[in-house]
Amino acid sequence: MVLLLVFFQAPAALAAFLLGLAAGRARVLHDLARHDRTLRRLQWVGFTVGAAGGLVYAHAGLTRPGGEYQVLALGVDVITAPLLAAAYAATLLRVSSGRRGPALAAVLAPAGRMALTNYLAQSLVCALLFTGYGAALVGRVPPAGVAVVAVTLFGLQAAWCRWWLRRHPYGPAEWLLRAATHLALPPWTRTAGAAPPGRRVLPGRSTNG
Repeated sequence: MVLLLVFFQAPAALAAFLLGLAAGRARVLHDLARHDRTLRRLQWVGFTVGAAGGLVYAHAGLTRPGGEYQVLALGVDVITAPLLAAAYAATLLRVSSGRRGPALAAVLAPAGRMALTNYLAQSLVCALLFTGYGAALVGRVPPAGVAVVAVTLFGLQAAWCRWWLRRHPYGPAEWLLRAATHLALPPWTRTAGAAPPGRRVLPGRSTNG
């Protein structure tokens, strides 16, 4: 597992961070209308190819776990998974730029601003549920049950993040990361009336609500 994390997951995560950095410097998200055709293509290609790769990997895990077919399916999944992730992101970007954008942002933005905290919390909860350190439910919960766990956990986190960011400018893990990055203690509580970090305040609009 350590070798997998160091030589596979870590480089893949670094690549994703660098892609996000490049997109930010190119200001891709500042003019979504100009990139609408690209986003549509990402949806078509990503959902078609990415979902197919995921089905291959799922089929291998159900029919021939631990065999050569599963190793091949893992390779297929690794290649196609970024396309599926891009399709998810393109879909969220297109929806967020439409009429339902403000409502979607109200639900997802707080969780996004606490992404590291949520990631660590999800890892801890799922480890306690599925590994031998906790309830050891791995392989004993049907796919529908796993989906219910995932949706319920994220729903609880989204509500908690919204509550937390009303009182604090950063999530707990984000606060620690910012302190380590800047070698200074950032504010722990949020000033009344101030907009949460990363939230744009339009001219003439109140920062509350």
